Amino acid sequence: VQLTPKEEEELIFAYELGRKDHKRLSQYFTMSFWCYVGIALIVVLLAETIGLWFVCNKLTIPADRMDAALWVYHFSIISFVFSKGLIKIKHLLFFMLILPLG
Repeated sequence: VQLTPKEEEELIFAYELGRKDHKRLSQYFTMSFWCYVGIALIVVLLAETIGLWFVCNKLTIPADRMDAALWVYHFSIISFVFSKGLIKIKHLLFFMLILPLG
């Protein structure tokens, strides 16, 4: 059975939660969170350098629409980063609510 990285992460969290090993669960969550932050920083760095150069220099966008195109571009990057980050926040809230009950 092949699992996606998200499914693997949820499986590890569920396993440690079932074992009631809160220290190890916290370690996995922290490691997962910091990996996400690192990947998000790399994505933003690449998007705001190479991607921005591509939008400004290689795409054919009328001059009067360039401001709108840049706004859409920046908000797309923000949306991507926060949509992935909200999954981590959802996990954090879930574990904060479940762990005290266990």
